[in-house]
Amino acid sequence: MHNSIKFNNQKIENLKEAKLIFFRAIEKFLKNNPEMSTEIEELKRELEKIYLTKKANYVLENKIQVLNQYLENAFHFALSKDNELGKGSSSLYYLKHSKRFTLSE
Repeated sequence: MHNSIKFNNQKIENLKEAKLIFFRAIEKFLKNNPEMSTEIEELKRELEKIYLTKKANYVLENKIQVLNQYLENAFHFALSKDNELGKGSSSLYYLKHSKRFTLSE
């Protein structure tokens, strides 16, 4: 399982690179226009918020895609005629009336 803080994919890598390029350009602009430091700092804060929101969207997009694939495979298995478990496998059942799990072999 991925740690979402350290999670990376190509979209996130591109987003990071774009952020760095944009922040470098802002810093160059600030060196030439020091009187605009207040506005530049506000812009940087807003850009950081947008960056984090977009990064979170990319992480969630990936997690939802993984979950969707899992559910698709589960439904396919459940609805297919060839869903017999092998003879060497076990099944775990929940017994509602006794509120416990049991293992059937």
